Amino acid sequence: MMAIWQSRAGQSGLAQPISVELLEQRVFGKIYFDYAGLFLAFDGDRPVGFAHAGFGPNQKHGHLSTEAGVVCMVMVRPDCPEDQVAA
Repeated sequence: MMAIWQSRAGQSGLAQPISVELLEQRVFGKIYFDYAGLFLAFDGDRPVGFAHAGFGPNQKHGHLSTEAGVVCMVMVRPDCPEDQVAA
């Protein structure tokens, strides 16, 4: 994921630089982060894209609420045809 994210340096609205520690703190460490909603795309052994979908916290931010889901992010390496990764 890091290589894919870093391949998009300079993209508007995308936090850079990114690190494993920052992803752990700001994304993976949240109680509502669902690893089952993380999808990785490969071309052979090479990671070329990822998507994450999931649910957010309830109103008190103490538990997960499954009332509504959201696609949080879809990212594909710029050197890969997005339509082929999506297939």
